[in-house]
Amino acid sequence: MSVLLFLFYVVTFAYMLLIAFYFKGWQEQAEYIVPANYIPQTPISIIIPARNEQKNIDACIDSILAQRYPQDLYEIIVVNDHSEDDTAAIVKHYNDSRITLLELEDHLPIGKQINAYKKEALAAGIAQAKHPLIITTDADCIAPK
Repeated sequence: MSVLLFLFYVVTFAYMLLIAFYFKGWQEQAEYIVPANYIPQTPISIIIPARNEQKNIDACIDSILAQRYPQDLYEIIVVNDHSEDDTAAIVKHYNDSRITLLELEDHLPIGKQINAYKKEALAAGIAQAKHPLIITTDADCIAPK
């Protein structure tokens, strides 16, 4: 019993050292500063899987729309994952050609057993993406400027 307890302490201490090492490394990372004369050229697709996110989806979309990235270089794809609230209605309310609403149920294979709906929502969004660079975020996240 005492050997197991000793091993437990050794492993716990080693884990704490590893986390401290990682933390120190993250703290030492220099913040990337975008040059003042930089002009983005890469088009991106932003995919947001959403299920019952009526309280969050508008803040998420608004924070993406407020980015300084050129408006003609990105699209937002919201994949409604069987929401039972007004998530889809809120997304439809946006009158913006960059925003697309996909209903996950329209993109699921017939007869296939599904266990991971979020994974399927991301796959459906990726399949519809027009741009080579894909960014995913959750509907309850707010993108910083």
